Amino acid sequence: MKGLHIHLNGVFFLKMSNEALQNNSRNVSEKISTREIDLVIVESCIFIILDLAALAGNVMVCLALYRNAALRKVPNYFVLSLALTDLAIAVFVIPLSASSSIANRWVFGTVGCQIRYFCAHSMSAISLVTLMLLAINRCFVVTRPVLYRGIYSKKRAFLMILASWLVPITVVLVFYFAAGLHFQPLVKQPADCFLYSRDANGLAAARIVRILWISVPSLVVLICYLKIFRAIRQHNRAVASSLRLGYSSFGVDEAKMTRTLTAVVVGFYISWSPVLFSIFLEKLNAISETTFKYYNFYFSFPYFISSVINPVIYTIMSRPFRKEFLKILHFQY
Repeated sequence: MKGLHIHLNGVFFLKMSNEALQNNSRNVSEKISTREIDLVIVESCIFIILDLAALAGNVMVCLALYRNAALRKVPNYFVLSLALTDLAIAVFVIPLSASSSIANRWVFGTVGCQIRYFCAHSMSAISLVTLMLLAINRCFVVTRPVLYRGIYSKKRAFLMILASWLVPITVVLVFYFAAGLHFQPLVKQPADCFLYSRDANGLAAARIVRILWISVPSLVVLICYLKIFRAIRQHNRAVASSLRLGYSSFGVDEAKMTRTLTAVVVGFYISWSPVLFSIFLEKLNAISETTFKYYNFYFSFPYFISSVINPVIYTIMSRPFRKEFLKILHFQY
């Protein structure tokens, strides 16, 4: 009987027999088992530090929005949504990877695989959709300020955020069940599982869905920010023209908020760039056996650090958030 095998990140598809699949798992395990103890210690410590930082930083973001009514503006509702996805990663994903890295093998069984990677896939999709909604929000406030005030009420923003959670989670759930996809751990494979299905069409559809949920939001984000930068440039060059076009409503506070949220978007894509580069290398079969033992870290580190950087960006670039963070920490601002 033939089966199909796909890496959890949708990186490759291999058609092989059950016997070949077992041999592949055994070969992978042999490579992983050669990981030096110092590598295990360093990787585990980094995962633990990232988890604590993600928990602390994103809890502070949620507390700041809860404590300070002045921060509860429409764009910051999307910021809250991002913080919640990062908290989910910090609770359901990073601890499993850290524990398995310490043990140098996957210790949570098949059920743990389903929890970790369903959460990872769905939260990634939600984050991308939220970044897209943020980009559209900023595009409206800069280029169509009058229309923006008519569209972006707090109630509508809440409904957008609710849809940004429900739609990706529903799609991932329905799609995995319909395509017969499931995750399985490999023997002694630290902090990692693989996605299996005997249905070639299901795996092909999985690849298409993954490409769509990355490319479509990313394309919308790119288009929106191109429009934003062009509008701001026109505003700076010709104040008189901007008054006629309605850009004068784009004030100092909105400019600061747009810069901060732009940094959030840029930070997200920069942190994910090593993952995309690793995918490219694996497509070219350019991953050597020596490099393979670091492979899990290559994938996990940038993905986990993306859950940490947003609170850092708010601290550096947003005075209202920075002030509230200091109050939470009981420092005098």
